[in-house]
Amino acid sequence: MRGEIITVLDTKRLFGFSSTGVLPTSKIIIVSDGHAQVGYLVDAVVGVTQIAKQDIQSPPATISGPHARYIAGVTNAPLILVDFQALSTDPSIIVEEEVE
Repeated sequence: MRGEIITVLDTKRLFGFSSTGVLPTSKIIIVSDGHAQVGYLVDAVVGVTQIAKQDIQSPPATISGPHARYIAGVTNAPLILVDFQALSTDPSIIVEEEVE
């Protein structure tokens, strides 16, 4: 990672919340799809866990609204799984400008 430039997106803004900026507890989660890397600014990382594919359920119908497309699934833990590919390809964050 050292020496690389990575785009960092503020997850609060992506989900429609007011941004608090970078806090002392803030972390950046780096996600790679094999072609590009994107960083997601989060308030904190509480833990890391492995989830078996069979433990992932479809999001319930109660999760609705414009940001529901970012939810990949839920678990009984209860955890909500974010679809980082949907986040990183959302047309509202893609900038198609050239800087000279």
